[in-house]
Amino acid sequence: MLRCFLHGWLSIRDGCKKHPLFHDLSEKVWHAFRAPDRRAFGQRLRRLREWVGQALSGEIKARALRLCGRGAEYGEAYAHEGAHRTGAALGRVMRGMNGYRVGCQRLHGGEEARRLHSRAWALLHNFTPYSPQAVRANGGQWRSPAERLNQHRYHDNWLHNLLVSASLAGYRH
Repeated sequence: MLRCFLHGWLSIRDGCKKHPLFHDLSEKVWHAFRAPDRRAFGQRLRRLREWVGQALSGEIKARALRLCGRGAEYGEAYAHEGAHRTGAALGRVMRGMNGYRVGCQRLHGGEEARRLHSRAWALLHNFTPYSPQAVRANGGQWRSPAERLNQHRYHDNWLHNLLVSASLAGYRH
Protein backbone atom coordinates (compact mmCIF):
# COMPACT_ATOMS: atom_id res chain seq x y z
CA MET A 1 0.00 0.00 0.00
CA LEU A 2 2.67 2.42 1.03
CA ARG A 3 4.53 2.28 -2.24
CA CYS A 4 1.39 2.65 -4.36
CA PHE A 5 -0.05 5.43 -2.22
CA LEU A 6 3.19 7.40 -2.16
CA HIS A 7 3.65 6.94 -5.89
CA GLY A 8 0.15 8.35 -6.48
CA TRP A 9 0.78 11.24 -4.10
CA LEU A 10 4.18 12.00 -5.66
CA SER A 11 2.54 12.09 -9.07
CA ILE A 12 0.20 14.81 -7.83
CA ARG A 13 2.95 16.71 -6.00
CA ASP A 14 5.45 16.63 -8.85
CA GLY A 15 2.99 17.70 -11.51
CA CYS A 16 0.70 20.08 -9.68
CA LYS A 17 2.34 21.67 -6.63
CA LYS A 18 1.95 25.17 -8.11
CA HIS A 19 -1.82 24.77 -8.30
CA PRO A 20 -3.62 27.23 -5.97
CA LEU A 21 -5.52 24.41 -4.23
CA PHE A 22 -2.53 22.07 -3.88
CA HIS A 23 -2.15 22.80 -0.15
CA ASP A 24 -5.84 22.02 0.50
CA LEU A 25 -5.59 18.83 -1.53
CA SER A 26 -2.47 17.68 0.30
CA GLU A 27 -4.13 18.18 3.70
CA LYS A 28 -7.16 16.18 2.60
CA VAL A 29 -5.05 13.36 1.11
CA TRP A 30 -2.96 12.96 4.25
CA HIS A 31 -6.08 13.18 6.42
CA ALA A 32 -7.48 10.20 4.53
CA PHE A 33 -4.21 8.31 4.73
CA ARG A 34 -4.06 8.70 8.53
CA ALA A 35 -7.46 7.08 9.06
CA PRO A 36 -7.56 4.77 12.09
CA ASP A 37 -9.25 1.86 10.29
CA ARG A 38 -10.27 0.66 6.84
CA ARG A 39 -13.84 1.87 7.14
CA ALA A 40 -12.79 5.41 8.06
CA PHE A 41 -10.19 5.32 5.29
CA GLY A 42 -12.82 4.42 2.70
CA GLN A 43 -15.15 7.13 3.95
CA ARG A 44 -12.41 9.77 3.92
CA LEU A 45 -11.40 8.75 0.40
CA ARG A 46 -15.02 9.07 -0.78
CA ARG A 47 -15.23 12.57 0.73
CA LEU A 48 -11.94 13.43 -0.94
CA ARG A 49 -13.29 12.22 -4.30
CA GLU A 50 -16.39 14.40 -3.87
CA TRP A 51 -14.29 17.46 -3.01
CA VAL A 52 -11.94 16.82 -5.96
CA GLY A 53 -14.90 16.55 -8.33
CA GLN A 54 -16.26 19.93 -7.18
CA ALA A 55 -13.12 21.97 -6.51
CA LEU A 56 -10.49 20.86 -9.02
CA SER A 57 -10.11 20.68 -12.76
CA GLY A 58 -7.52 19.69 -15.33
CA GLU A 59 -4.42 17.63 -14.62
CA ILE A 60 -4.56 17.92 -10.83
CA LYS A 61 -8.14 16.60 -10.86
CA ALA A 62 -7.20 13.66 -13.06
CA ARG A 63 -4.26 12.73 -10.83
CA ALA A 64 -6.28 13.08 -7.62
CA LEU A 65 -9.13 10.96 -8.99
CA ARG A 66 -6.63 8.31 -10.04
CA LEU A 67 -5.34 8.27 -6.43
CA CYS A 68 -8.90 8.00 -5.07
CA GLY A 69 -9.72 5.19 -7.50
CA ARG A 70 -7.14 2.92 -5.94
CA GLY A 71 -8.70 2.98 -2.46
CA ALA A 72 -9.32 -0.78 -2.30
CA GLU A 73 -5.66 -1.42 -3.02
CA TYR A 74 -4.52 1.06 -0.37
CA GLY A 75 -7.02 -0.25 2.16
CA GLU A 76 -5.32 -3.65 2.25
CA ALA A 77 -2.79 -2.27 4.73
CA TYR A 78 -5.48 -2.18 7.42
CA ALA A 79 -5.55 -6.00 7.39
CA HIS A 80 -2.09 -5.90 9.00
CA GLU A 81 -2.77 -4.49 12.44
CA GLY A 82 0.08 -2.49 13.93
CA ALA A 83 2.03 -2.30 10.68
CA HIS A 84 3.57 1.04 9.76
CA ARG A 85 2.16 2.54 6.59
CA THR A 86 4.71 5.26 6.05
CA GLY A 87 7.94 6.58 7.41
CA ALA A 88 10.91 8.68 6.51
CA ALA A 89 13.31 5.90 7.53
CA LEU A 90 11.76 3.49 5.03
CA GLY A 91 11.72 6.20 2.35
CA ARG A 92 15.45 6.81 2.74
CA VAL A 93 16.25 3.11 2.40
CA MET A 94 13.93 2.66 -0.58
CA ARG A 95 15.45 5.66 -2.42
CA GLY A 96 18.88 4.07 -2.11
CA MET A 97 17.63 0.68 -3.23
CA ASN A 98 15.77 2.17 -6.19
CA GLY A 99 18.91 4.05 -7.24
CA TYR A 100 20.86 0.81 -7.16
CA ARG A 101 18.22 -1.00 -9.22
CA VAL A 102 18.21 1.78 -11.82
CA GLY A 103 22.01 1.59 -12.04
CA CYS A 104 21.72 -2.16 -12.64
CA GLN A 105 19.21 -1.47 -15.42
CA ARG A 106 16.26 -2.81 -13.41
CA LEU A 107 18.09 -6.04 -12.64
CA HIS A 108 17.91 -7.71 -16.02
CA GLY A 109 18.36 -11.44 -15.94
CA GLY A 110 16.62 -14.29 -14.25
CA GLU A 111 15.09 -14.55 -10.82
CA GLU A 112 18.38 -15.79 -9.34
CA ALA A 113 20.26 -12.74 -10.66
CA ARG A 114 17.67 -10.41 -9.15
CA ARG A 115 17.87 -12.22 -5.83
CA LEU A 116 21.66 -11.97 -5.76
CA HIS A 117 21.60 -8.28 -6.71
CA SER A 118 19.12 -7.56 -3.92
CA ARG A 119 21.23 -9.48 -1.42
CA ALA A 120 24.37 -7.61 -2.50
CA TRP A 121 22.65 -4.26 -2.11
CA ALA A 122 21.31 -5.20 1.34
CA LEU A 123 24.74 -6.35 2.54
CA LEU A 124 26.40 -3.15 1.36
CA HIS A 125 23.64 -1.00 2.81
CA ASN A 126 23.83 -2.69 6.21
CA PHE A 127 27.61 -2.82 6.56
CA THR A 128 28.98 0.33 4.96
CA PRO A 129 29.85 2.87 7.65
CA TYR A 130 27.59 5.70 8.70
CA SER A 131 28.67 9.25 8.00
CA PRO A 132 30.64 10.92 10.82
CA GLN A 133 27.52 12.87 11.81
CA ALA A 134 25.48 9.67 12.12
CA VAL A 135 28.20 8.01 14.19
CA ARG A 136 28.12 10.98 16.58
CA ALA A 137 24.33 10.80 16.70
CA ASN A 138 24.66 7.14 17.77
CA GLY A 139 26.96 8.16 20.61
CA GLY A 140 30.01 6.97 18.68
CA GLN A 141 29.18 3.40 19.65
CA TRP A 142 27.75 1.94 16.43
CA ARG A 143 29.20 2.68 13.03
CA SER A 144 26.79 0.87 10.71
CA PRO A 145 23.19 -0.39 10.69
CA ALA A 146 24.38 -3.99 11.18
CA GLU A 147 26.43 -3.08 14.26
CA ARG A 148 23.50 -1.24 15.78
CA LEU A 149 21.12 -4.13 15.09
CA ASN A 150 23.50 -6.85 16.35
CA GLN A 151 24.90 -4.72 19.19
CA HIS A 152 28.26 -6.22 18.24
CA ARG A 153 31.31 -5.41 16.13
CA TYR A 154 33.60 -8.26 15.05
CA HIS A 155 36.37 -6.03 13.74
CA ASP A 156 37.15 -2.32 13.35
CA ASN A 157 37.20 -2.72 9.56
CA TRP A 158 33.66 -2.67 8.13
CA LEU A 159 34.59 -5.05 5.30
CA HIS A 160 35.80 -7.66 7.81
CA ASN A 161 32.47 -7.35 9.62
CA LEU A 162 30.63 -7.91 6.34
CA LEU A 163 32.72 -10.97 5.46
CA VAL A 164 32.30 -12.59 8.88
CA SER A 165 28.56 -11.96 8.97
CA ALA A 166 27.95 -13.04 5.36
CA SER A 167 29.97 -16.22 5.85
CA LEU A 168 27.66 -17.30 8.70
CA ALA A 169 30.90 -17.92 10.68
CA GLY A 170 30.99 -21.55 9.58
CA TYR A 171 27.34 -22.26 10.43
CA ARG A 172 25.68 -24.67 8.00
CA HIS A 173 21.98 -25.47 7.62
